[in-house]
Amino acid sequence: MSPADLTHVEAVVFDKDGTLVDFHRTWDPVIERLLTELCGDDRATLAGAAEAVGYDLDAGTLTDSSPVVADTNAAVAACLAPWFGHERGDPAFLYEIEERLAEIIDKTVVAVEGAEALLRRLREAELPVGLATNDSESSARRQVAGLGWTDLFASVIGYDSGHGAKPGPGMVIGIAQALGVEPAALAMVGDSGHDIEAGRIAGAITVYVGPSAILGRSADVWISDIVEVGDLVLGQASK
Repeated sequence: MSPADLTHVEAVVFDKDGTLVDFHRTWDPVIERLLTELCGDDRATLAGAAEAVGYDLDAGTLTDSSPVVADTNAAVAACLAPWFGHERGDPAFLYEIEERLAEIIDKTVVAVEGAEALLRRLREAELPVGLATNDSESSARRQVAGLGWTDLFASVIGYDSGHGAKPGPGMVIGIAQALGVEPAALAMVGDSGHDIEAGRIAGAITVYVGPSAILGRSADVWISDIVEVGDLVLGQASK
């Protein structure tokens, strides 16, 4: 088997944000509105809270080091909590943040170009597909539904589904169990180090999609465009 030949895999697990969902087009407006709602006219709190979650107010975008990029909603809430008089890990504040995020993102979620065509191609080939995200499961399911993708996923797991969060391997193992396959028969596809590490620890084949040479070399397979997954797992003749 060559490094780019994945036609033996029995299922594919995708990360969500940055992999199937356009991260900045989806999450930049979400965080901007969240901060605006929480801070109101308090500019000092807005500046501090924005820095805490890695949101550049001048550029109107999340930075690469933002916890929103790859961490859980709980991590994001923990960064914001001190700015609003809450202890880190306050469950009531986490609930408030997740409710606000879910309400906003329903209106902003945007798919990566080519993602839907890829998912439908895998569905037509009867290759099971799972979603493993550090977002909450309920939020992920709402976004999947909003994009019209509900029937394209055999399993959706979030950080709060009982399997732990990435970079731990629990989500990947949980999806393997749900689909009735061994982790080694899965391809874990993602755009972050958390995704690659989770897949590797679980024993899955790891596929990095993105421009980072460091992450690309750390994965079993490095691709630049999500649509390439179809050719990897189905073979180009199946296009």
